[in-house]
Formats: sequence, C-alpha cells, structure tokens
Amino acid sequence: MAAGRLPIDAAQFRRGAQFLINIGTPLVVGAVRGESQAALAAVIVGMAFGFADSDGPLRSRLRILVLDAICIAAGTALGFLSRNNDAVLWPLFVAIAFAVGLAPRTGRVFPLTGRHAAMAFTVAAAIPAAV
Repeated sequence: MAAGRLPIDAAQFRRGAQFLINIGTPLVVGAVRGESQAALAAVIVGMAFGFADSDGPLRSRLRILVLDAICIAAGTALGFLSRNNDAVLWPLFVAIAFAVGLAPRTGRVFPLTGRHAAMAFTVAAAIPAAV
C-alpha cells in the first residue's frame, strides 16, 4: 500500500453504491417529474432494499426489517403524540438523537433502525394539529 492511500473494501464500496442507486435514482426521477409523493414511496422501498444486502441468512434480514418497521412506528407515534407539547417533544428529541449517536457502539443494526426512528419522529412531530 502506498503512503497516504487507504485500502478500499470492494464489498463496502458495492454496498454504498447500491444503496445510493436504490435511494438516489427514485428521488431524482421524482424531483424532476414533480412527483414528490411517488418519489418518497420509491425511496422508502429503496431503503428496504438495503436490508436485502445485509450479511446473514434471510431470517436474520427479515428480523432486521421487522425491527426497523417497529422503530419507525414507535418514532412516528412518539412524534405525533408529543407534537403539541414542547416540554415533552424536545427532551424526547434530544434523547433520541443521543441514543442514535451512541448506537454505532452496538454494531450495524441499531444505528440503521435508530436513524429511521429519528426521521419518523421528526416528520410526525412536524404534522400540524387540526384547527
């Protein structure tokens, strides 16, 4: 290895490129066509394809997918229920952000599912209350 050069892991590069294509392509196409809702649905499907490239048997990958769905649902519920109460919303947001920041210490699964839960929380918290 030459001085100053980092070794490139081909499997990691392939996974990153595949994930970028799975998410970036529908996002760009939806943006160009002005179909943001269709693009959002396609991006979510593209994110799900990222689980198919995980190591391990199918059962393990499905377990991660179910865990991710549960985390997204929990984040959505917490965000939606706390959206009108700043005294609850902000401490929850800080706790979720802190937990996601510590998640890489546990491996690959919890950072992934935690980020999705944090995104769901943020989006649901921004839903306006009915007038």
